[in-house]
Amino acid sequence: ELDKIYGQIEATGTEQGYVAAARYQLKKKNPDAALSIVDRGLESLKGAAPLLELKGGLHLQQKQLDQAESAYVELSGVSPERGNSLLVRLYLSSGQNDKAEQLISSVLKTEVDKEYPYLLSSGFLLGQKRKGEAKEVLEQGIATVMRPFRLQMQLGRIFEQEGQFQQAERLYQRITQTEPRFSPAYTSLGFLKERSGDKGAALDYYKSALKYDAKNIPALNNLSYLLMDNFGEEKDALNYAMDAYRLQPNDPRIMDTLGYALVKNDRSGDALNLLVKAQELLPTVPAVALHLAMAKIRVGDKAGARDLLTKVIGSGTETDVRQAKKLLENL
Repeated sequence: ELDKIYGQIEATGTEQGYVAAARYQLKKKNPDAALSIVDRGLESLKGAAPLLELKGGLHLQQKQLDQAESAYVELSGVSPERGNSLLVRLYLSSGQNDKAEQLISSVLKTEVDKEYPYLLSSGFLLGQKRKGEAKEVLEQGIATVMRPFRLQMQLGRIFEQEGQFQQAERLYQRITQTEPRFSPAYTSLGFLKERSGDKGAALDYYKSALKYDAKNIPALNNLSYLLMDNFGEEKDALNYAMDAYRLQPNDPRIMDTLGYALVKNDRSGDALNLLVKAQELLPTVPAVALHLAMAKIRVGDKAGARDLLTKVIGSGTETDVRQAKKLLENL
């Protein structure tokens, strides 16, 4: 029955139809059938970017690097940023660093007024541990590109890694002054304020981020956590965590936040499966183990909670350890 349905979907002759039908075959573990569908789509929709990207990915899964490269080269002709980004990733993953660097150098010369070549170059240089050169490239791009917001964000993240938080904050503030609707800048400002202890300012920045982009997942996740741990607004926190989870259900950090919010809202039974999964995916993160222990305590699994809390005490932050010890005392 499903074969017939997806056959009808392919027969619509649209990009979405071919992609959906190919992905269905992938779920059935029929990569050759998926590739045939993509090729049929490209015969009637020449240069369709989603199909070219999917074709490259299918070849890559089967370790057919030359064919994947060909698909991505063709993609770069219709969608330069996406195609060239995938080509660089392909070269780096296959150990062809020189080829990646040559492509980036070429793109920088031909698309000097675009953001993405500077992002590609700085990302490559950071991967090579050439941070100084990466910063120079980003500064060059910021001085050249008309709307260099992603470049400013990347440079700000480097400043944060170096502990230069004031420089990072100035960059993010400059973005909000130039483009007040650029949501990621507010998220980063919120993180910096939260880190410095100014929880009220962090709250305002996260809410501003969501005002301009209701699907800003980091802002949803961070705001949820902030509301629970600092403002006692568990119900609102749960709503934000639910929104983040709907958008990105496979991220263990978001599973953890939603699980924690469910615990805080007296729904520990609902939280257990999420937190178990999050802990499996993030086994070395003490905060996740702590949240799972909280859920286990509330459903009566004291032995399981005790094991988790003991691990948290051995490896957690000062705050995690303090909470774990308090929970252990009350078991």
